[in-house]
Amino acid sequence: QEVYEDQIQLASQKTKPQPEEKQVKPHKPTNYLIKSKQVKSSLSVDKPFLLFIFKGSFNLFVNNAPEIPSEVSNLLQEFKDVFLDDCPKGLPPVRGIEHQIDFVPGATLPNRPAYRTNPVETKELQSQIDELMSKGHIRESMSPCAVPVLLVPK
Repeated sequence: QEVYEDQIQLASQKTKPQPEEKQVKPHKPTNYLIKSKQVKSSLSVDKPFLLFIFKGSFNLFVNNAPEIPSEVSNLLQEFKDVFLDDCPKGLPPVRGIEHQIDFVPGATLPNRPAYRTNPVETKELQSQIDELMSKGHIRESMSPCAVPVLLVPK
């Protein structure tokens, strides 16, 4: 009889939610940094704009800036003419070897659904594609083959 009562008591304790067992969602850090080109273009327009810096994250960013070893900084200074500030527009010149994919005649493409992304990922992917297309690094393809894109955090 006592065993049965203990089982009932344990079962009732399991069904009651414990307040300390609530899971706390981890806070995802948000990055609102902009590129220097965006600041320069905003300054060149004769319209006022606001720049907000959150003091806590600014101090965190400044205090945690990675230190570059002196050997590396010396190399960077020595070869500063090699490292460009911005990538050149367009594709590199055509070289002697052109790589291509040979298709098997009569082969069919696998019929698979499109890789689904959330709206934020889709917007980020579209902005990166637009930037690469404007620089000339990629061009539009009418190929029926597609490659899924996976976004990973830095």
